[in-house]
Amino acid sequence: MNAENEFAPRELAGEAGALWLDSVPAFDGVTAAFATKKTLKEGPAAAFAGKPLDEDGRVNEEYVARLCATLGFPYGRLATCRQVHGTEICRVALAERRWCGECDGLATDVVNAPLAVFTADCVPIVMWAARPGALAVLHAGWRGTLAKIIGEGVSRLEESWAARAEEVAVFLGPAVGPCCYAVGDDGARAAEAAFGKRAGQVLTEEGGKRRLDLHRANELAAQEAGVLPENVYRVATCASCEEGLLESRRRDGDEAGRLMAIAALETAKAEGHGNGD
Repeated sequence: MNAENEFAPRELAGEAGALWLDSVPAFDGVTAAFATKKTLKEGPAAAFAGKPLDEDGRVNEEYVARLCATLGFPYGRLATCRQVHGTEICRVALAERRWCGECDGLATDVVNAPLAVFTADCVPIVMWAARPGALAVLHAGWRGTLAKIIGEGVSRLEESWAARAEEVAVFLGPAVGPCCYAVGDDGARAAEAAFGKRAGQVLTEEGGKRRLDLHRANELAAQEAGVLPENVYRVATCASCEEGLLESRRRDGDEAGRLMAIAALETAKAEGHGNGD
């Protein structure tokens, strides 16, 4: 990846302690943010005292609402999903508060209809096709990454809105890095099966452990799907290493919180696109 496509957290830092894509020209037309631990300490989110996950394994509704209020996104128009580490992507046709069942991606052309996924090491992905005005937000753990959910995201934008892969911009949000992410035999075999001769670009061995680079794997999968290398961007950090800024289940186990990746198509910059009210 080109160095100019990599952003340190401080380069994206903005309101409510979140990382915003406002300064990335390729994402002009959407408002997108990755919450951080600082977000959880500001505004309405600071008053949340419960667990981030409810008894059904979904992100706690109050947690979601407080994060939305802190970041300035309309909770009543938010679509989220129960993430299952797969590759299914749900199309969102209405701007209303809803759980979209079991899937790991959401896509829409509806203005002011935020889409959100939640992570604590996995890769949150924002995909934007400006010409048709179509947006997708994905959750990619190692299973989803190696099953190439990002390629499914490109296909969804192509099939639903006639986007062209070469015009899709992809941003890979904060996730655990290979420095802190050792995988077992299942993960290593899946990486080798997914990338063949290029598996060495995503899977390395250090200290007797196999380490997986989730960002690089998603970058390669995006390119395989037709996304241009210059249209792939990422946060250049490791969630596990950024203890004061990012949640990490690898680092903190079950005590880890969840960070929200959220994006919405902007009304003012999307004339002629979408069917929002």
